[in-house]
Amino acid sequence: MKKLFLFGLINLLLISCFWDEPTNTTHLVKDFNLGWWAEPRYQSLYLNSNHNEYGGGVIISETVFAIGFDDNFIIAKQHPNNDDTISWNNINEYKTWKLDSIPSDTLGEQQSYVKINGEWHGISNGRNTHRDLFPDKKITYYYIVDTRDYDTQQWSSKNKVHKFENENDFKQSRKKLGVPDNLNFTIVDKELE
Repeated sequence: MKKLFLFGLINLLLISCFWDEPTNTTHLVKDFNLGWWAEPRYQSLYLNSNHNEYGGGVIISETVFAIGFDDNFIIAKQHPNNDDTISWNNINEYKTWKLDSIPSDTLGEQQSYVKINGEWHGISNGRNTHRDLFPDKKITYYYIVDTRDYDTQQWSSKNKVHKFENENDFKQSRKKLGVPDNLNFTIVDKELE
């Protein structure tokens, strides 16, 4: 009986660890939610039939910092996660240095490596993504999600999510797809922008 009680207590403690991290979910339209786990920089667009819960199928990954929507379209802006880390470590200190050669020539047990602006750097704490990489605010992607003929059972993001690498292509495609001119970015996170 003591073993059963101990097993139950351990399970309860392990499960409770998952509830420690804050989450935030905003229902947009149909089965689409904007949400994040742990911290706002993880904000993503999800497809989830349970409107009040974080998670589901990721439609646009982190970091989504601006959203606009109506019954037919969702428009979004995203700064990507450009973390090219190729190894992990457990060192608690944090410092970064530029490498003289590619990481495979200098790979060591106590180091991780990241690519920042095309140049490789050593990083002393590989468990924390370098702040210059996540989100990478120097890059903005634009999205149009077509929800006009949304059907829970048959909707696929493959032909319904359009990604653009610059604002000009985004604006031209808005016209081609019939996105109304008055559809603006109404949810904007200024800290992530």
